[in-house]
Amino acid sequence: MVYLNRNIRKTVPLLVCGFSLIIGLMVAIAYQGLSQLERSKSYIHDISHVHHEKDTLIGKMQRLNREQIISLQHMLITDDVFDLDDAARQNVEIAQAFVQARKQLEALPNEPAEQALLADMKRYASEAAPYNDRVRDMLLNNEIDASDSAEAILLTQLIPVQNKISGVFDALVELHGVTNGQAIQISENEYDYSRSFIIQMLQVAVILAILTGVWVTRHILLNERALKENRDELELLVSKRTSALESSSSEAIIARREAEHANRAKSTFMANMSHELRTPLNAVLGFSEIMDLQVMGPLSTKYREYATHINTSAKHLLELIEQLLDLSRIEAGRLELSESDVCFSSILNETITVVRSAFQRETYKIFLTPDSVSVRLRGDERLLKQTLINIISNAAKYSDPDDPVELTLRVVDGKAVLNIRDRGIGIAPEEIPRLFNPYERSEAQTAREHQGTGLGLTIARSLIEAHGGSLTLDSELGVGTEVTITLPAERVLLVKQINLPEVASA
Repeated sequence: MVYLNRNIRKTVPLLVCGFSLIIGLMVAIAYQGLSQLERSKSYIHDISHVHHEKDTLIGKMQRLNREQIISLQHMLITDDVFDLDDAARQNVEIAQAFVQARKQLEALPNEPAEQALLADMKRYASEAAPYNDRVRDMLLNNEIDASDSAEAILLTQLIPVQNKISGVFDALVELHGVTNGQAIQISENEYDYSRSFIIQMLQVAVILAILTGVWVTRHILLNERALKENRDELELLVSKRTSALESSSSEAIIARREAEHANRAKSTFMANMSHELRTPLNAVLGFSEIMDLQVMGPLSTKYREYATHINTSAKHLLELIEQLLDLSRIEAGRLELSESDVCFSSILNETITVVRSAFQRETYKIFLTPDSVSVRLRGDERLLKQTLINIISNAAKYSDPDDPVELTLRVVDGKAVLNIRDRGIGIAPEEIPRLFNPYERSEAQTAREHQGTGLGLTIARSLIEAHGGSLTLDSELGVGTEVTITLPAERVLLVKQINLPEVASA
């Protein structure tokens, strides 16, 4: 099985790489071939366009060259003055058009051979221009023996130069034919190269595809063989693990039953022990209070101190027993809410009064902030009061008597939100999650100096969660702590604004 899994993990990446390589080659082949053909097409198009434009200009210049001679010959034989003027004007326009066409031809891309021929044409045209102008002016101005002189210049000077220009035209046409042939040959060579390249690359791609297919087939056969060889082993392993799971399941059922039995025994023990312990503790509390009050006669100062210590320790022990009993009921899932419509603000005020008295705090040291509201909600009055006493007592216990404890009751998004903030010793952020576990206390030395069971936060959060709410704690060491209690919107029945006096901090 291990070999099979390793073989499959090895096969899949190689298969993906093989096909990716083939696809990449096909794309590269197509791109290279198309690019080559596009270059050939563009090259032929450019050459054809330029050659067509050159041929057009050469044809135009040949026609103008002939028409220029014809216009002069017409001036020699005409007797009509108006016809003579028209022929002269036509001769000027032909000369101008010839010059313009020659400049356009020179402006196009030309090979060195073409440039040499164009230079000859320009030189011959420069030679012919004065003869042409001289013949035209003589005939137009009707000079003495103009006809004979003009004809002599035309035959002996102008026509030979014009014939040279025609020779240049013939050479250009022949040169363009050769250039076109070379361009066609180049195009054919590039086409043959592109075709050969594409065929070779396709052959390579086909060979790679065949090799990849053979390789994949081989690995599939190996996987099938490994699968067949490991099938029996897998079935045996499944059978063994099934038996082990059945055994573990039976053990888990037995362990769960034992845990439930132990939990019930613990709950019964806690309930019985709390009852048995509270009776003698109440006696200890009563007798210690009588001794402290000296009902049976005066006591010495030392004995009165002992009686006070006994009473304080008995109260602490009774508080521990009550908290253990609450925790036992919560863990056993037997916590039942005795719900009614209660005024949460009144419970809060009562709790503040109790904590002020217990810790001998001034009114302005534990107070509701002025922006608080009055809230009536559905809940268990006793459990809510117990939660508030735990949290507010902690705030007073772990802060100096001169440090204020601020309480703010608001309604946010329909939910009742109570913030309790002190400026005491604070808690390190990394300790906060641990403090919600039973019997856990802060490791700070100043916190260890105060008595505590480590159950207050655990019980308080459980009681609030039983109401469908939440309790969170934010703190910074040496700065203070803020506890936020949130009760769900469906429990809020009525909200009223209250006018509280501004509380000045000392």
